[in-house]
Amino acid sequence: MTIRPPQPGQASRTPLSRANTSSAPAPAPRAAEGAPPAGSAPAPRQDAVQISAQARSLQAAGHAAHEDAGALEPERLQQILQRMSDGHYDRPEVQDAVLKRIAAEL
Repeated sequence: MTIRPPQPGQASRTPLSRANTSSAPAPAPRAAEGAPPAGSAPAPRQDAVQISAQARSLQAAGHAAHEDAGALEPERLQQILQRMSDGHYDRPEVQDAVLKRIAAEL
């Protein structure tokens, strides 16, 4: 749809105060240039994504590294859970040591 402002000295065809109160049916919209004729279905769009072999290998390497980084031995995990339930990590000296380690990594 193209909207063109009125030229100097040209009156508007529809006054703003009466624009929405007309009982006459609205005119049919005009087809855009290059558009298919009315009543015909538009051609379906065919989008495609291609991922290179290099991107796939980088993704696989990233997943493998991520899985290894967070793995804990079951015995170590059990020890940590036991310490948590005993309140070991609630002690001020332990909290201070943990905060220092985190700050050093930043």
